[in-house]
Order: sequence, then structure tokens, then C-alpha cells
Amino acid sequence: MRLQEFKEAARRHLKHSAVCFIPILVGLVCLLAYMPFRERIELWLPANLSPSLKDVLVVLPMAVPVIIPLLLLIPLTKRTDRKFGIMCPACRKDIAAPLFVHIVVASRNCPHCGARVIDTEG
Repeated sequence: MRLQEFKEAARRHLKHSAVCFIPILVGLVCLLAYMPFRERIELWLPANLSPSLKDVLVVLPMAVPVIIPLLLLIPLTKRTDRKFGIMCPACRKDIAAPLFVHIVVASRNCPHCGARVIDTEG
């Protein structure tokens, strides 16, 4: 692979990886939108509920918008890595991660196994 091809593929991978964080942003927006109404919901809950159940019902609308995006993040990230990632030909590990791109460009080698990834003339 030539240097320019690698840089373009790494840029594509980074762009698609950023999309994976949209569910987290949506969850945080939902959480921030709920916070002003939290006290009203506490007052609205029936008085005969047990205190532990009340606590769960108050925290649940805050936990769901955080937990669901985190659960979605794992498969979205794996799918993006599988579809747009660049694998080392020797060890088959992803070298398009933002931490590794600069190492690969500078050394032309895989940061995991040291195998040559980029042609020297490219």
C-alpha cells in the first residue's frame, strides 16, 4: 500500500468512527432535557410507593439514555473497524486507529508486529 492510499483510508476510517458517537450525544441531550423535570416527577410519583422503588423510577429515565448508547457503541465501533479499518497484512490487527496512524506514517511499519505496511517509494 502506498502512503497516500493509507492516509486516505485512515481519514475515511476516522470519519466513519466519529459517527459511532452520535448515539452517546443523543443520550446526553436526552439526559440534559430530563434534568429540569426530575423534581416534578419525584413529586408526581404516588406516596404509597416504597422508597427504593421511587428511587429506581426517578433514576431510570437518566440511566436509559446513557446505557443504551453505550451498548450501541460496541457493535457500531466493531462494524466500522471491520468495514473501514486497515488491517496489517502480517498480524491482521487494525492499524487505522487514530493512535496508530501517525506511527504507521512515520515508521511505515505496523505498530503491533513491526511488519512493513507502506511501500517506501509511496
